[in-house]
Amino acid sequence: MYPKHIALGGLRASQLKRNRSQCTRWKERQRNRVERAEVFYFAAVSMLCGKEAAAVPQTGFGE
Repeated sequence: MYPKHIALGGLRASQLKRNRSQCTRWKERQRNRVERAEVFYFAAVSMLCGKEAAAVPQTGFGE
């Protein structure tokens, strides 16, 4: 779940500088994953609730 250098308790500064860009990329991936999860959750809730389902465009579902 966590990047290796956090799991191992940190690295020397030189290694940390090298891994900084990799770490920011990892954080962006985590943020994208959360956003996708929120969209999926909203879609699932919309399917369960009849009124909100009408507001979400759906292909061949509930019609």
